Amino acid sequence: MKKITTLILLISMIGFAQESDGNGIVLEYNQKQNSIYESFSPIKIKIVDSQKQIDYSKIEGIIQSYLSASNKDWVKSDFYNKNQTSVKDDEHFNKIKSCNKDLNYGELESTFKYSYNGDSMALVKFSFTFEGMPFQLIQSLSVIFKNNRWYIYDLPNQVNTTYIFSSLSNNIILELLSKEKSKNNIVEKIKNNSMMQGAINLDLLYHNIEKLNEKERNQLIDERIWNYNAGKEVNKKYPNKKTENNIIQSFTFDKAVFITYDKKDILYKGVKIQNNENIKLFSSIIPQTKDTLYLIHSLFLKYNSKNYTIVKYKLQNKTESTIIEDNSNKDFPEILNLITSIKSKTFLDIIKNKEIPELKDIINNSKGQVNGLNISNLGYFIFINKEKNKVLFSKYFDE
Repeated sequence: MKKITTLILLISMIGFAQESDGNGIVLEYNQKQNSIYESFSPIKIKIVDSQKQIDYSKIEGIIQSYLSASNKDWVKSDFYNKNQTSVKDDEHFNKIKSCNKDLNYGELESTFKYSYNGDSMALVKFSFTFEGMPFQLIQSLSVIFKNNRWYIYDLPNQVNTTYIFSSLSNNIILELLSKEKSKNNIVEKIKNNSMMQGAINLDLLYHNIEKLNEKERNQLIDERIWNYNAGKEVNKKYPNKKTENNIIQSFTFDKAVFITYDKKDILYKGVKIQNNENIKLFSSIIPQTKDTLYLIHSLFLKYNSKNYTIVKYKLQNKTESTIIEDNSNKDFPEILNLITSIKSKTFLDIIKNKEIPELKDIINNSKGQVNGLNISNLGYFIFINKEKNKVLFSKYFDE
């Protein structure tokens, strides 16, 4: 049996690459965390003439500002990222200034609050009522709490999560998040099929909703989205209710690069390394003898202002497997296990979207958002299926 070991390094990559994706790959990871979903019945938000009339410490404030902004500087001040652009123009601003503020207004309908890199964030669902229009427009905003106020702030690859909390009926979301069994068979089925490690996985939930036929899906979606004759009273039926739950939500690594090595790429004791910390890490796995360390592949990840490199290598062809990791790096055990066991060609084929018939279902369940790959889901599904067919999996994974 070959020895496979994984080394985590909080360092820059070592330049022995033989094959790599220089532009990086879109990889997502799961984060299990406490979240708060709150439904409103609903809260009316009026258009105002000045930012001085707005309380930005409340979510209602940033929605009010978004609806009321009547010039470009005002619009820009709503965004935490000042490089963010907006399509609002002078024609839009003139309509805001001249509109009847009693007949044109917004309504806050729900918030989904969660944490990202230590910051409080929320997905906000609201509707807008236009004078003379027989239906309401439903919108959503991603917002972040910084410097004692809320700003608009978009995270990459949050399409699935946004769809769930802006398109589904509030009542359906409350049922999905409830610990009690739903009386709706469709809700109960997709809820059970979306559970992972005792919590709802939002990506799996999205994919399970996608699998429904149109009639089934319309039972879950806010009626105003698919029925223009639904009128303006749908949200009046939504309850004022808050639920707190553990959920699994996916986010995107800031950068991810996968690299493979050939037989010439070896590290000996005493190889030149950039700093003392790296020398210490390497010396902890390389004996004092002249043993050779053969590199197999590595995955470089940038996350939350930290750089991680997971290196898979072979030493002395021993029958052991060891994981050496920094104490601060215990965030992604399923990714460590995946990169330790997966063969280089298998991972390259997956990230290049090459078809692997035997792994089709696993890969489909591991699809991320906007052509990304959820590597946490991939590691999880491989782990729970690997023991069922060791012969099949041996083609794609090492022992």
